[in-house]
Amino acid sequence: MFSLLLCSLVPWTTGNGLAPLLPVYATQIGAAPALVGYFLSITYIGLAAGTISAGWLSDRFQLRKATMLVSTTIMIPLTWILGKTTSVAVLTGLSTSIWFLGGINLTTISIITGLFAEETQRGRIFGVVALMGTAGAILGGLTMGPNDDKWGYSASFEIISIFIYFRPLRVVLL
Repeated sequence: MFSLLLCSLVPWTTGNGLAPLLPVYATQIGAAPALVGYFLSITYIGLAAGTISAGWLSDRFQLRKATMLVSTTIMIPLTWILGKTTSVAVLTGLSTSIWFLGGINLTTISIITGLFAEETQRGRIFGVVALMGTAGAILGGLTMGPNDDKWGYSASFEIISIFIYFRPLRVVLL
């Protein structure tokens, strides 16, 4: 249960840490306000696609831990590169890919929770896992803004990449 909670906390923290920074970062690298809106819409389409894909991957291959491990591992360099880009198009592609993989991860956590939680404990376990979304929003919100102010966007995305790096260790412990 502890590993499951940590696997849930990391994407919520990184996602909620990145989400407020992305529009400002897009503006800083030259995106007009309307383009920022399109950029965010496309990014969230990636999240929806990842969520849908997770169910298909889970049913098709039955390799839930491996799916989480691979998708998380791919997120690490994508997030690192995200902080180095100076192109709105590249920013859009990278953030959409990251959100797609995040959708896969979060949905797979729910699938694993549903499959392995005891029937009498499901409500409590799903409640605690859902609480990680709020905890991640608080943690990501409190840490990323000050990090960005102190070290800049590139360093913020590097910190998030390092934080994501520790997630595969938790997947192995599931």
